[in-house]
Amino acid sequence: MTTAELQSYMGRPYSVVSRQDKEVWIWSRANGFTGSHSSISFIVKDGVVVGVPKIPDSFK
Repeated sequence: MTTAELQSYMGRPYSVVSRQDKEVWIWSRANGFTGSHSSISFIVKDGVVVGVPKIPDSFK
């Protein structure tokens, strides 16, 4: 999956962190009423997703 495809599915990432030859794209969601928080990250190298975590049901 390309980064353009990833963004079309997930929207704009909360943060992008560079790590050596890769990037970590991070999405985060918080609920101010309940205090709950969830985040998910994908590893990207050369514009392609190379690491995909299991997306928790609570993030959907």
